Amino acid sequence: SGFEILEYCQTMAERHAFYDRCLFHTTVERTEWDEAGRCWIVSTDRGDRMRAKIVVLANGILTTPRLARIDGMETFAGKSFHTSRWNYEYTGGAPTEPMDKLGDKRVGIIGTGATAVQVVPELAKVVKELVVFQRTPSTIDVRDQRATTMDEIEQWKQEPGWAMARRERLAKIDSGRTALQGNDDYLSGRVKDFKERKAHEAQWKKRADLIRSVQRAHGDLSFEIERIIGVSGNRPETEQADPEAGV
Repeated sequence: SGFEILEYCQTMAERHAFYDRCLFHTTVERTEWDEAGRCWIVSTDRGDRMRAKIVVLANGILTTPRLARIDGMETFAGKSFHTSRWNYEYTGGAPTEPMDKLGDKRVGIIGTGATAVQVVPELAKVVKELVVFQRTPSTIDVRDQRATTMDEIEQWKQEPGWAMARRERLAKIDSGRTALQGNDDYLSGRVKDFKERKAHEAQWKKRADLIRSVQRAHGDLSFEIERIIGVSGNRPETEQADPEAGV
């Protein structure tokens, strides 16, 4: 959850003394290269003016929330906000407390990315009605994780380079589709290749067969259905999750 992520970040900040070395809640407004001094001059919204030989931009690509662009949004009379700017004054509750002001509300959430996966179950518990607007269905599969055994730990101690070998196996998985192929027997080196696919493979085949039957019966209509649910005889390729999930 968001609270757990925040708690983890705070733990890391305390452990590595980031609070004494970092400027939190501070925005860099300008970076200038000083040719004479051969350094960067960094100015912030708090009046700082720092000099540095090296400036590394590591703010990522999803630092600024953006509401969905929907015709008529400007005339929407209800309350709207981005999940990264959650309005507890309106919803009630807190990160560790249930939302207690939505019991009579009809709530819509746009997007089914990683944030919505966390938000939707909690909203569903407290709202009068919840509507989820989904563009692209997420591919969900068995994670196939298990606890690391003591036998494995002892075995790894006797294997030079076991950590590097595990990372190489993980890189091989990441080059494919992690959720489908990542199982701990392969990562730990117990097996030389990915496990056989489980019984839920049959469900995908049934969906593919359904699409083909619709194609035969209704022609072009089936292609629209195929586009919507993402089935064409094989598993759909994993698509990028919606970057915005607003309420």
